[in-house]
Amino acid sequence: MRVIGARVTVALVLAGSIFGLGHAQEGKDRKAEVDAAKAQIAVLGKAVDTYHVKLGEYPMDLKALVEKKLVQPDALIDPWKKEYQYDVTGKHNGGKTPDIWTVTPNKVTIGNWVEKKK
Repeated sequence: MRVIGARVTVALVLAGSIFGLGHAQEGKDRKAEVDAAKAQIAVLGKAVDTYHVKLGEYPMDLKALVEKKLVQPDALIDPWKKEYQYDVTGKHNGGKTPDIWTVTPNKVTIGNWVEKKK
């Protein structure tokens, strides 16, 4: 009985370790996804600026960047497999440049504007 009990205990400890590592990795993946979204928003912002310089106006939507071959179609998809959002009026950017953003599964907005301090 003791050998079986020891094996069960070892198995439970190993399972807990693996489970714990899984959660640690999941946390890293979330940070990696957030970092990837921030980087991609910066790339899209530069493409929007390039479009503006070349054509004298901002694109009406992000798909125009693909049409002008400034980005690949997959650049419009965030790490959570949703399209990046775009507002040409740039309400968050004071109307100076369009807003580009996404919302994570945890409802955190990642955008190309500076957050106002509260």
